[in-house]
Amino acid sequence: MTRTPFLSASATALLVTALSCKEASSISTEGCVQNVQVTVAAETNPLFSWAPACGISFLSVVTVPSSGAGVETVWSFSVPENNPVGPRIRYGQAPTGAAVSVAPRPLVAGATYRVRVLHTVGGDGLLGSGETVFTR
Repeated sequence: MTRTPFLSASATALLVTALSCKEASSISTEGCVQNVQVTVAAETNPLFSWAPACGISFLSVVTVPSSGAGVETVWSFSVPENNPVGPRIRYGQAPTGAAVSVAPRPLVAGATYRVRVLHTVGGDGLLGSGETVFTR
């Protein structure tokens, strides 16, 4: 009989641990209300992350041109401000429910890009943001 409570307690502890791990990588429900530090994992399709972990309502990736060339947006999307997403977004994979304003274009090896994340309120009130430059 003492074995059943032990198995029950072990199963409960395992479930709590699994849920804790899942929570750490889930979509944020709290929007960013401060500036964030953006990082890019250099992979074929870069992974954009930021800290502190909070939600954003807009992400864009633009070219960083050499002198004389113009800036081009290579991917951007937005989500409703009351349903922010983050902090892990893979290039070209917009979250469910996102409005993609520029479809992802292939990134060019050796080219430099800038990723910018924003969380807004009322469409134009900036609550938090961050950006960084990366080379593919």
